[in-house]
Amino acid sequence: MAEKKCETYFYPLSVLTANAQEITFKITGTIQNPGKAKYAYLTTLSQQIPISSDKVFIKAPIVNGKFEFNGSFDLLGKNLQQASVFVDERDNITKGEVALKFKNLIWVSGRDPHLLRVYLENLDFVSPAADNMLPPKIISGRLTQDFYTFLEGIKDRANIAAFIRKNPVSPVSLLALEHISFLREDDIKPRDSVAQLFYSLSPELKNSNEGKALKRELHIN
Repeated sequence: MAEKKCETYFYPLSVLTANAQEITFKITGTIQNPGKAKYAYLTTLSQQIPISSDKVFIKAPIVNGKFEFNGSFDLLGKNLQQASVFVDERDNITKGEVALKFKNLIWVSGRDPHLLRVYLENLDFVSPAADNMLPPKIISGRLTQDFYTFLEGIKDRANIAAFIRKNPVSPVSLLALEHISFLREDDIKPRDSVAQLFYSLSPELKNSNEGKALKRELHIN
């Protein structure tokens, strides 16, 4: 099957209904204060079993604070694939070493500031420092931008439903909907029920493999 590139500001809707779809990605990063870091790493490993994958582990040199990753990934029917970026002065960090750090919860995505969560797509970002990659400034990369917009919304629960309504085509809205399903009904406006929010999504997203799975999980008729 021919490769399908993730466009910078357009969601790859054909991915949402494909059983298998290989995407290509180019991730460009800039660290404003790299310190002693000389190498950047991109990994799809995680302690989060549903999204973890051992298929991508790439090292790139940091030159004048900049680095770049290029690769491909078969989504196997998923809408997207999360990954982590970190930098270090070592050039010999292995996939096995990183896997153990995640497995033993030494590293936790979303907790440790030196781990930057991104999505595999055409992405360009700027981070402040090697030991604190947050908050990133997203130059381009719609999925990753949507993800950080969603994370900001978690601080104010009312914003999560607003994010879903505003982004009915974004695969990140499924993550937001799954999160909001754990909230009490009185934490969201009555018109923003889980079922109503699900049906506000685009047909492509609702009919994707992950959309159908979430519909079953949430017992939506």
